[in-house]
Amino acid sequence: MVWRFQYYVLIGLVTEEKKREFGGIVKAGGEEMEKTVGKKWAFTAVLTLIAWVPVRLLAQVDSGRNDVLLRLCMIIGGACGALYFRFGAADAKQWKAWARALFPFMVLGAFMLLLPVRTVSQSLDNVLFFLPVLVWFSVWYSYSDFRLGDRDALARFVRLSGEVVIWFVLFMLGGAVLVALSIALFDIVGIDAAHFYIENIVTLGVCAAPFVALAVIEVLPGIRLASVLGVVFIPLFLVTITVFGVVAFFAEKKPWDNRDVFILYNVLLVLVICLLVFVSSEQVKNGFIASCTSVLPVITIALDLVVLSAILYRIRNWGVTPSKATLLATNLVMLGNLVDLVVARITSRTFILPAARAASWIPAYALLAVLVVFVFPFLFAFA
Repeated sequence: MVWRFQYYVLIGLVTEEKKREFGGIVKAGGEEMEKTVGKKWAFTAVLTLIAWVPVRLLAQVDSGRNDVLLRLCMIIGGACGALYFRFGAADAKQWKAWARALFPFMVLGAFMLLLPVRTVSQSLDNVLFFLPVLVWFSVWYSYSDFRLGDRDALARFVRLSGEVVIWFVLFMLGGAVLVALSIALFDIVGIDAAHFYIENIVTLGVCAAPFVALAVIEVLPGIRLASVLGVVFIPLFLVTITVFGVVAFFAEKKPWDNRDVFILYNVLLVLVICLLVFVSSEQVKNGFIASCTSVLPVITIALDLVVLSAILYRIRNWGVTPSKATLLATNLVMLGNLVDLVVARITSRTFILPAARAASWIPAYALLAVLVVFVFPFLFAFA
């Protein structure tokens, strides 16, 4: 009922009639709630603008990729997300809680500024790939009220992240149509607005979309798009992986000697792992879906073993590089995750895992990201 009141506040329909309808809420502090919602929206707008500044600067850079700005975009955006979850928390009035939420990002930011900038460096490229993982865990640290061992909070954050991603994609698709239409309309009257829209409107929309998604999820908790899509795609991925495995066995191009196929195998593995972890944390109690989520990890283990053999083959023939070492560590962690899911489902009589159990392996990815970001660049001398 509270979220419905917030929804009416959001769309400006908090009339006297609505206040009477939600009389219990209003008498118990509904007026104060209305002010709090307004403050939260203002705070969210400020966070959006802060996250937008480095993105706007990055869009203005004409001399190719700027790794320093790209790293700072991720860290500042993540810090804004962490601060979003501190608003309204029990310790929101304590500055130490806000400083604690920002501390991981301060460490990451300082380390990123110390890293060298090189045109060609596999180890530094891998930092860019794994930095979002550390940022995600840092945001979860704030979301969980700094309880690193709270697996239930981790499972909830996984579900929330899935919802945010789906809403973000929807907003981006709708925004892309609107931007294209606006540019076309201005072009008709002889005004070239493409550059302005891309540098300003598009970048601002990218930064605002996650916060708007969080707000929509908060005021409309009954809508679970990600869980629906996850349930739909689990059987599809099962069929896709099975057919792909059979066809790839007879194909000429193999991951051992073809780099593109090798990359495709790794991308497919990451997608399946993300889907499995998300659906497992959702605790879908459908027998067919539970069967699919039990079979899919077994087939994916076979795919992961193929990728591992390809990595070892490449290391034996062409030596160790930062990318090969990163892929080897990543695939070992993913293999452990898949085996853990299979064992957990076998030992579960209903084949449905508790949300906390499904999320138990996720911290291993944080350790992997720490290894790739903080250790590998120095181990391989930034090669």
